[in-house]
Amino acid sequence: MRRALFVLLTLTACGSQNSRSAQTPVVQAPFTEAAPRKESKSAAADNAAFPKADKQSQERSKNLVENGRALLKDVGKPRALEASTLFSQAIAADSRNARAYWELGWSQQIAGDFDSAITTWETLKTLDPQFPDLEAFTAIAMTRRGERPPEPPAPVRKSKAHHRADMETDLAR
Repeated sequence: MRRALFVLLTLTACGSQNSRSAQTPVVQAPFTEAAPRKESKSAAADNAAFPKADKQSQERSKNLVENGRALLKDVGKPRALEASTLFSQAIAADSRNARAYWELGWSQQIAGDFDSAITTWETLKTLDPQFPDLEAFTAIAMTRRGERPPEPPAPVRKSKAHHRADMETDLAR
């Protein structure tokens, strides 16, 4: 752990040209290294199904994802199955690579395999429930598959009051 570093007091001028400037010392807290983040027991239990890969496998997984994304971006649907293979290899190299699950589901959806896309994204949801846009694209895939997505909560209905309330609209008087 690094020793705390002390920062010298600096004086800054405050005020305008017309008034005498006041000098205020600025104090900065000494630097301390943050303690490593501890995972909660539930987070550790949730990720037990996804073993952590070594650094080399993580890097290989990231490279495979980038290659697959480039393939989809350049060619699109005709090479979606080939991109899916790259994303599957990325998941095999690092089962905690959320981006690989997302891209695999995306390429499966592009290829028209909505069942696999939904299954892949459900797996991603167990790995990272807060992954951006996951719920929206899962609902889109379900719709394209012919299944109705889960209904959003019903809007609040207006109630009919049994009495009439008269109120002055000009409150400034």
